[in-house]
Amino acid sequence: MKDIIENLSGATQWNISWREESYDSLFSKDNIVYLSAESENTLTCLEEGKAYIIGGLVDHNSKKGLCHELAVKRGVKHAQLPISQYIDMKSRKVLTVDHVFEILLKYQQQKDWESAFFSVIPKRKGAQAKLDSNLCS
Repeated sequence: MKDIIENLSGATQWNISWREESYDSLFSKDNIVYLSAESENTLTCLEEGKAYIIGGLVDHNSKKGLCHELAVKRGVKHAQLPISQYIDMKSRKVLTVDHVFEILLKYQQQKDWESAFFSVIPKRKGAQAKLDSNLCS
């Protein structure tokens, strides 16, 4: 992951640190939001001071829901990206770690979920725009 991010345009300007410790030993539980497609909560905005943990395990087949389950067991907040509020997809709304990271960066820059989704989600997923809804207003 580190190699991929370092090769992205402008990545050297980002405030990213790489740590070996578990996220729950680095951040207060109140400041952690674990991102998982299985969460019943929807992320509306990115909040300053929060640590957003991207579920790094593939949540399909025998491991379906594992990231969400880990968040619940550790007692940390969890949420999914607001994909359903902005787009319809022909395939599952589970994205790669790379895509989620890029979407979060685009959203942070533009403050526009729809634009962030359409600039990152591959066309093969068949994404179609829904009526505009602004979750952060």
